Amino acid sequence: MKNKYIRLFPVILFVGVIVSCGTPLKTERPEISHELFEVPAAESYMNVPIQVNLSNLSFDANSNIPKQLYKQDSIDIGSNVKIDLDIKRRGTISITTSNGKINTSIPIHVHGKASFSAKACGICPRIEHSQPFDADLTIITSTKLAIDNDWNIKTQTSADFIVDKAPCINFIGMSICFESLTRENLKKLLPQINTFVDEKINKTYNLKAEAERYWEQFTKPMQILNSPVNIWIVFQPTEFNFAPPVSIDYNNILLTLGLKSKIKTIVGDKPETMDPGTLPVIHNVPAKDNHFEINLPVAIDLKEVNKVTKQEISGKTFTIPSLKRDVKIRDIDIIGSGKTVIIRTNIESKKIKGDVYILADPLFDDSTRCIKVENLRFDAKTNNVLANKADWLLNSFFTKSIQKKIVFNLGKNIDNMRTQLEKSVSALPFNNRVTLMANIQNFTVHEISFDPGYAFLNIKVSGGLAVNIK
Repeated sequence: MKNKYIRLFPVILFVGVIVSCGTPLKTERPEISHELFEVPAAESYMNVPIQVNLSNLSFDANSNIPKQLYKQDSIDIGSNVKIDLDIKRRGTISITTSNGKINTSIPIHVHGKASFSAKACGICPRIEHSQPFDADLTIITSTKLAIDNDWNIKTQTSADFIVDKAPCINFIGMSICFESLTRENLKKLLPQINTFVDEKINKTYNLKAEAERYWEQFTKPMQILNSPVNIWIVFQPTEFNFAPPVSIDYNNILLTLGLKSKIKTIVGDKPETMDPGTLPVIHNVPAKDNHFEINLPVAIDLKEVNKVTKQEISGKTFTIPSLKRDVKIRDIDIIGSGKTVIIRTNIESKKIKGDVYILADPLFDDSTRCIKVENLRFDAKTNNVLANKADWLLNSFFTKSIQKKIVFNLGKNIDNMRTQLEKSVSALPFNNRVTLMANIQNFTVHEISFDPGYAFLNIKVSGGLAVNIK
């Protein structure tokens, strides 16, 4: 009797295995797409300030404009009166700025002598008389700056006089003023003074050389993040503008180069430096507000998503109400595939078991900051297998039950990424003189795509941008 039970046991065990395991499903994983969204270059605008201190210009003016400006004797002004005129600088030439213009103040001292010599008649004695006079004037020039298409600073200088003390005398019973005469002779000096100011400004401040340095630097990649992947930005400048100068104080004037540029974001290895090419034509236009915008691809490791999904779904049994059939999900994985995801679901029911593959469209819910899926459907090969082996599973209840469970909150990831980016771009070294300082104001998920191991969010980042020059 004992041997009889021993002989029957393998048969009973074999039958039990057949009943409990069910028919394996022979499905194939769908082909994975590696098509990620293209990260377009976003357009930005930044003002590159070039602060000009006028101290050197003032020093040069005092060193190069001679103290003796004009001297001439025996200028005949009629009525037997001749004038000796000696015009010299007095004190220091002052160069300041106001209302965006460069102002030159040249204090002048006029010293002269009026001489009268005449005979009342042929036999009358000659009457001679002379009298010195002095006057103080100030030559004021105002220079307006612009720039031409070849990056040369163009200056437009106008001049005027301030008379502190008019050159007038009481002379042999007459009151004679020499202000007009002095003005006429000083006007001869203005072209010389204006030319000096214009040439010094152009020689001292080479905007084209400064712009070329920026132009070359902006084409070099700048790393903004290094975790979980390396992310670089590359400026693609398209336009330079020259804004009207602004006076900061009496000694400093701000020349502003407005740079219009696209900012391209690159993921992975450091990209090659672009050929900067030649400077574009520059335009004289009002300054615009600093702002930047970049499209930032943020990588989310799908291991995190799968960990949460497994906790929510693995081991759960779903009952299809209309059929009263139970389906247990033994395991589940989300595989990235371009702009869709593949959901590998290992199931077990009374009669079948194995992997089924579901395709889904991912979306990002702004209100909850979660990745969700919609439009779940079995892929074509899985659909064919189920139509032959388990057509009862081809209903929306099963896929909708899974859809409800696949929710991954990215709020913490996004906050961490924003914090990391804010720290990175708050002081981004551009070169040894220039630092870019960005202030992030908007941080919004725009679209989402996948490769097998990562979800990539295209986050639109925008805000204010400042340029600090040492």
